[in-house]
Amino acid sequence: SSDRYLIIMLGRILLFFIVMCLLTIIKLPSFLTVIKPCWILLLCLYIEFYIPKYFKLTLIVLVGIILDVLLVTVIGEHVLALVLVTWLAQQKARRFYFFTLTEQMIIIGFFVILYQGILTLIDVFLGFDVSFIAILGSMATSMLCWPWLKLLASRGLTRMPVY
Repeated sequence: SSDRYLIIMLGRILLFFIVMCLLTIIKLPSFLTVIKPCWILLLCLYIEFYIPKYFKLTLIVLVGIILDVLLVTVIGEHVLALVLVTWLAQQKARRFYFFTLTEQMIIIGFFVILYQGILTLIDVFLGFDVSFIAILGSMATSMLCWPWLKLLASRGLTRMPVY
């Protein structure tokens, strides 16, 4: 019974990651690209905060490499950013559950700025043009998407399956 539950939960997590990857690579009009949320980061933070027994570093590295391939960036760019942000977020993981939704959104905004800042710093070192407005836009939309992702994920990932 517990093995079946584990397989169902891993399948659900995989399905959520596939949906988040699709939302990440979807093409938007140029004026909307600066406000695109960090879907993968939001899902990684949700798993780390709310279902930590399924949060593994190998999962983050694998997702980061997949994200690098999908977004045609330098291999390891998203891995580094995801690992650093989730490592820092791990210190807040036990208390995060007890924060109000507004406090959670502020903390998520901080982690998104950190994540985007790491990616921007790497892009600057590589000589690419960067948009600092995109960091703030991504932070704002990620903060606004957090309650909705939390609601969907809590219904899809943390509920016990019915047999």
